[in-house]
Amino acid sequence: MYRLSIIVPLLGDPQLFEDTLVSVLQNRPASCEVLVVHPGRYEDPYNLSDEVAFVPIARNADAIQAVNAGLQAARGEIVHLLQPGILAEEGWTSGALKRFCDREIAAIAPLVLDAGDKERILSAGLRFSVAGRRIVHGAGMRLSRAKRTLRRTIVGPARMAAFYRRSVVVALGGFCPQAGPWFADIDLGLSMHRLGFRCAIEPEAVLTATSTEFDAPCQFETGRCAERVFWRHRDQLGGAITLPAHAAHVLASVLVRPHRIAAYAQLAGRLLAAFERSSYRDFETRMQRASEACRDCDSSPRDEEDDENSVLPWPGYSRRLVA
Repeated sequence: MYRLSIIVPLLGDPQLFEDTLVSVLQNRPASCEVLVVHPGRYEDPYNLSDEVAFVPIARNADAIQAVNAGLQAARGEIVHLLQPGILAEEGWTSGALKRFCDREIAAIAPLVLDAGDKERILSAGLRFSVAGRRIVHGAGMRLSRAKRTLRRTIVGPARMAAFYRRSVVVALGGFCPQAGPWFADIDLGLSMHRLGFRCAIEPEAVLTATSTEFDAPCQFETGRCAERVFWRHRDQLGGAITLPAHAAHVLASVLVRPHRIAAYAQLAGRLLAAFERSSYRDFETRMQRASEACRDCDSSPRDEEDDENSVLPWPGYSRRLVA
């Protein structure tokens, strides 16, 4: 049993991954496990098998499948996701872990600073506008001027660096592949809010980033995923003003883009997603299932039998991912 499981997926640049893993091992807290999720074979050139648990997945697995495989393998009550390019600092987990003593807290967003300019905030979690726009909270602000910003309510942490109560994530089925790598985090946060949980910022949980992206690129698939998240959660936003605000946001995103082809491709993705009615009915069924599961779960570490009996409703969130 562990209090904390730290999950680092091997995705993209191997050097960024190694920098992140080294920073975690140098500053790791007591009573935690470190899991490395990797596609195919990993040669372990630094002989880390005594310090790290390796979780193999299929070579063609994407970022969401990688994170979900790590969540499935984790044995901690709290799971901490770190993407390559995010660097751990000394004592970065202690403040976040204390916040989980509040049973209403399901997720904590750490404070991510620019490694080249530690006065510049890159992320302090995520917000979701009334128009259905995913907003990286605090991005670009100076740390010395952000006291009020760091006290604001957020929807959840960005997947690049996040703490989650594992029992709630499992009840929700992990990150949803249909929301895609760029919107699965805001989708999960909104789902947690709908179940009655809260997410918060922890300014004492400080991380730095050498190279990472928090904003989605303009593509057909990102438009499709963004629209799915909006229609799933629009009832939580702003009543009658939501649809007009969303339409204005979609139109503006087409008009202000310098590359019109990409903007039109994203718009096509949004239009397609708006008609995926069956997927929204499936989502409601899954939310009902998660609500029932959360009534019975608590925040204590899971038993060994939970490994086989966890309800994992999202496609791709299963042991079949393991190579």
